[in-house]
Amino acid sequence: MATNEILQLVVFSIFFGIAVTAVGKKGEPIVRALDSLSHVVLKMVTYVMKLAPLEFSVPCVLLLQKWDYSR
Repeated sequence: MATNEILQLVVFSIFFGIAVTAVGKKGEPIVRALDSLSHVVLKMVTYVMKLAPLEFSVPCVLLLQKWDYSR
């Protein structure tokens, strides 16, 4: 599975970018598709970042409700 080796990804990305650039006009649809995909992924990350405080605070509130403060 994943072993946190990012070097392969960097090398692949460089070669892919060089190849798409070398193709010229035929590579433009791929560039546009990847640009659109990056916008979608960034929007998803924005949603996750906005929901993160809620996802943390709800379990904390539920935990605090179980404690007995009457002592």
